[in-house]
Amino acid sequence: ALGTAAGLRPRLDAAVAAAVREYMREFGRRVGGAGELKLTLVVNWGEAAEAAKEGAGCAEAAPDGSLLGSVGCHVAPLPPLPDPPIRAEVRGAPRANAAAKDSSWVADRAPLEALMRSAEVGPINELLLATDSGELLEGSQTNFYAIVDGAVHTAGEGILEGTVRRLLLEGCGREG
Repeated sequence: ALGTAAGLRPRLDAAVAAAVREYMREFGRRVGGAGELKLTLVVNWGEAAEAAKEGAGCAEAAPDGSLLGSVGCHVAPLPPLPDPPIRAEVRGAPRANAAAKDSSWVADRAPLEALMRSAEVGPINELLLATDSGELLEGSQTNFYAIVDGAVHTAGEGILEGTVRRLLLEGCGREG
């Protein structure tokens, strides 16, 4: 079942392997950017899984034929780093579900991405999400932290606790 790490991990591994294999078959080593790929994984249950089994996902059926869930993977080249200056703007509300990037976040951030492309000052690289009181939380697609007087500051809750943020905080903990 997809509800446990032991059940989910093999399905994630299989979906990623199949998607990367297909990408490499189609495009070879032309991956763009720094030669890295961006992977987007979506895990669905119930009716969403029923629709996914028709696409590029990997659906699992129970012995009675009912659908237990599906795992899908999209592969694209990781875009190159932008040239300076980097433009960021504070705009956007916190995620409804900060514990995970759920599929509704894709729809929620679509207007923000359109704004980023069409800004008067030129394309904006990142939008920072803030609370109603103005506390900065995270970027629309990145972790956010600031170094003030030699100390690292980052939101403690209400954010997706990303890998880069975790590694930064672990390094700070080790270094004191």
